Amino acid sequence: MKTLSILILKLAGLALVLLCWRLVSRHAFSFLWSVLLMWGTVALVPVLAIAGRWLLDRHPTPERASLLTIPIHYAEGILLGCALIVAFRFTQVKPNDSRCGAKSDHFSSAENLGYTCYFDGSEFGD
Repeated sequence: MKTLSILILKLAGLALVLLCWRLVSRHAFSFLWSVLLMWGTVALVPVLAIAGRWLLDRHPTPERASLLTIPIHYAEGILLGCALIVAFRFTQVKPNDSRCGAKSDHFSSAENLGYTCYFDGSEFGD
């Protein structure tokens, strides 16, 4: 019975991870939100790990360890996966596309900072 409940917990966690990744990959974020999501979610991973370790040290039993590490690891997967998805989309810049507001051939020019365009033509910026 415990094995079945752990399997259900793992499948529900996997479904939640995939749902969060899909929501993030379908949404276009502004420059500010992209930076906050990239760095903020990565900064939350050690906090989550420390909180999980603290909860585990309060009552260290094998059953509690297995039930506690599953949601902690899925939450870390959500955070890191969302950060990677936003980071990959954030760096997909078309510097020569006039629809994206690009003024020169350089990726790091002052005119292009804060404005990003995806390869499919969708755009976002401040």
